[in-house]
Amino acid sequence: MGAEDAEELKLLLNTPSSELGSCRYKIAEPEEDDSDYKRILEVFKKYDVRYFFYNGGNDSMDTCNKISRYMSSVGYDCRVIGVPKTIDNDLWGTDVTFGFHTAVDIGTEVVDRVHTTASSHKRVMVIEIMGNKAGWLTLYSGIAGGADIILLPEMPYDIDRVCEAVERRAKRGSNFSIIAVAEGAMN
Repeated sequence: MGAEDAEELKLLLNTPSSELGSCRYKIAEPEEDDSDYKRILEVFKKYDVRYFFYNGGNDSMDTCNKISRYMSSVGYDCRVIGVPKTIDNDLWGTDVTFGFHTAVDIGTEVVDRVHTTASSHKRVMVIEIMGNKAGWLTLYSGIAGGADIILLPEMPYDIDRVCEAVERRAKRGSNFSIIAVAEGAMN
């Protein structure tokens, strides 16, 4: 117990944030079900936790707020600090969140690398880029990677206008088009 596995440590070179893990567990309001809060308080007291850092996106920041309010309501002195880490870059009060620039780099590379295949095979390539309901990642990656059309959740699109844009490009001599689509884009 406590020994470090050299093979697992090697994985951190390529996937540091993946080692932190992720969850989609949404904590209830304490008025509805306070069992999670009681368990958290029990662990905090056992280990005398007075500072709690929690990283993630909107749901994680919501969890921080709930835990902070609960700790205050039961008189337990603990600072709860939310660390804004999401590739979506959609947290209120932040300019750029941790993880966003790395995701933009990868998204840009994907869009850029598709050019050769799209051009040589004379195809329309559609690339879906993550970002949930925020288009920042697709917008940045699409512009930097040279996408011809970018579809964002914040701006509903008309499929007929997208087709017209592709046809206009073809009439002007472009034998391919690259469309970057945010995962939350809607027509």
